[in-house]
Amino acid sequence: MSIPVSNMPEEDFTDPLARLQDSHRRIERFLELTQNIALRTNRLSDSTDREHLRLALRYLRNGPRVHSDDEEMSLFPRLRQLRSNDCLLVAATIDDLEKEHNVAAHSHRNIEELFERWLNSGPLNQGHYVQIVQMTNSLREAYRSHIEYEDTVLFPLASSLLTAEQLSIIGSEMLDRRVRASVSMSSTSKCAIRRQQHLRSSSDETIQNYEKSGGSRP
Repeated sequence: MSIPVSNMPEEDFTDPLARLQDSHRRIERFLELTQNIALRTNRLSDSTDREHLRLALRYLRNGPRVHSDDEEMSLFPRLRQLRSNDCLLVAATIDDLEKEHNVAAHSHRNIEELFERWLNSGPLNQGHYVQIVQMTNSLREAYRSHIEYEDTVLFPLASSLLTAEQLSIIGSEMLDRRVRASVSMSSTSKCAIRRQQHLRSSSDETIQNYEKSGGSRP
């Protein structure tokens, strides 16, 4: 079973800022799904709800973390190196965004723990049920302002100030990060092996194209 989230090809990292925005859409979609399930009922008797919740938790367990790494390890450092007036103004904001990543990661762990208890042991007690509803509401609201700032201010700024070469390297780093994650998650699954090969091939092609244009290997 799948949940339609994005039309962007999974292996396309030629536009890393568009990929980061695509990650925002995925996070929003799965947070919305978990919140709607929590608000609707404290009894997961519907098999579709259970499967959708498992899929959402599987993505939220890793997707936001990889997205944060993309920003903190690839995008933010390059913006901090710039000396334009605009970048100097957002430097403190980048620090705040990193702090928000840490807070969100903590919330994700707490929410996942409660949802897993719900899936495995049945309805939560009233206190835990109220807690999970409040936590999913708070996390969606926190992401809303965080994502709005990045989509409307930070990413357009990065697009205007970073060179094509810098963006190409960021895309290669993001793709390579997913190759490594895929390898660590499963080295025996045939599906995972095919995915690793496809991702690695795409990563090598991106780097080769960049080198042909005169850039150096990151």
